Amino acid sequence: MLQRVIFALFLFFPSVVFAGGGPGDLVLEMISKLKETRQASVILEYIHWGKAFESFPARDKARIRVNSPEEMKDYFETFFRDPGSFLKREMEQQLTSLDPAQADMARANMERMVKTVEQKQLEMQQKMSEAEYSLGEVSVQGNAATVELISQLDGEKKSRKLPLEKVDGRWYLPGMTFIQEKQTS
Repeated sequence: MLQRVIFALFLFFPSVVFAGGGPGDLVLEMISKLKETRQASVILEYIHWGKAFESFPARDKARIRVNSPEEMKDYFETFFRDPGSFLKREMEQQLTSLDPAQADMARANMERMVKTVEQKQLEMQQKMSEAEYSLGEVSVQGNAATVELISQLDGEKKSRKLPLEKVDGRWYLPGMTFIQEKQTS
């Protein structure tokens, strides 16, 4: 109950910054900003890009053409800002190797995919604003922590374990594969 009260305070007073607080504080701050802005890109502010780049598979770095933590951050910021346009731009680059008839067919499929991505983005934004969030177990071992984030939407409860790492006195998400989800009821 106390966690819900604290969470509600964070929703109404989102300008409070908890960068120096514990891992639970960081997750509450992140959720508050997600609900306030309805933009998934908020998560990117909480990633330690050096660690994310280090742990990202080399073949994936090559595929998305990133060679540094800064390039990786730019890549994902561009994607999260406008996934439909990003997808279209990435696919257009691939179409140059096709013959004109294949390229036209691929463009038609691409337009359908872009519309689907844009619709899913709108649905996700709606769900983010409607969901209720609370914290479960918070476990800290030195500079590593796990925070259980519980979300509830339309009677469906989900639990996510968020791994965090403390770097230079601040808690961060250590990479892009930071959410392990399980259905709880």
